[in-house]
Amino acid sequence: MKKPKISYKKIYSCNPATGAYLIEVSLDKYEDLFNEWDPAPFKRRDMDPDLHNFLETCESDIPDHEAIEIHFVLPAAVENTLKEENARTGLSNYFAYEMASLHGDLRNEIKRSGMYLLIAIGLLFLATLLGRVTQAPFGFSVLKEGITIGAWVFTWEAISSFFFRRFKMIRHKKQWARLSRCPVYFQKK
Repeated sequence: MKKPKISYKKIYSCNPATGAYLIEVSLDKYEDLFNEWDPAPFKRRDMDPDLHNFLETCESDIPDHEAIEIHFVLPAAVENTLKEENARTGLSNYFAYEMASLHGDLRNEIKRSGMYLLIAIGLLFLATLLGRVTQAPFGFSVLKEGITIGAWVFTWEAISSFFFRRFKMIRHKKQWARLSRCPVYFQKK
């Protein structure tokens, strides 16, 4: 039996003033935004891995045509305007880093698929040359078949790398670009 799909409109609140859907995160302190093992100041810290996953999940739940806002809810006792600004800067830097990292990964994936394709073409050319040899011993024909199989494996890797893994990376890059553009608010409980 197919599980019914729950609408994002039932899961996420909507800001009546802007019409944007809210990704709401409850925090105990500003430091919860960032990885506790990273000793760098807020402006250069890695995001908490759980928050990273949560934001990715929420962003993918809400369709791309809908506006989103991130609201961090903190106790009123920890309010600190300077920490809020540093946290916004840190989040912005983290989003920029994620997009730059994915851009580099995309470039490497394209290079890798090109290299696989060149190897495949080379192996197919070698297999074609070996196929022209007549009166070859049995081991020679096994070698030719092995080279042909290798060529098709490299061809598949080129296709897989270029079309499948690259599209996944492009989706992640769009995700982080969208998150980097959305406004970030700090609310008090």
